[in-house]
Amino acid sequence: MLDIDIKPYCGVLFIRLSGTLNQQNAEELKDVDTLLKKVGIRNIVFNICGLNSIDSAGKNALYESYKIGKGNNGSIVLCVKDNEEVTEKISFLLDKIGVVEDELAALKKFNI
Repeated sequence: MLDIDIKPYCGVLFIRLSGTLNQQNAEELKDVDTLLKKVGIRNIVFNICGLNSIDSAGKNALYESYKIGKGNNGSIVLCVKDNEEVTEKISFLLDKIGVVEDELAALKKFNI
C-alpha cells in the first residue's frame, strides 16, 4: 500500500510518500505527474522517509516525476533517512537530486 500526501507551501510542493512503492501502485504517482505538468510546479520536495520498500517500477515513477520537475526549470529535493533498501535502489537519483534528511532542511535549500 502507498500513501501519498501532497501539500504546497511557499511555492514548494511537498510530496510525502509512505508505505511501499512498487509495480502495483506506481501508477498512483501519475496523478502527481499530471498535477506537475498542468500547474507547472517548479520546486518539489519528495519526502520518502516513510517508504518501507521500492521496486524498479517505483524507482521509474520517481524518476519520471523528477524529469517533469526539471522540465519545468525547477529544483527537486529528496528527503531521505537511513533506509539502505530504499536508498540503494534509487542511488542513481541521489546523484541528480539534492538530498536532505528532513523537510526543514529542504526549505533551506530553496532559501525559504
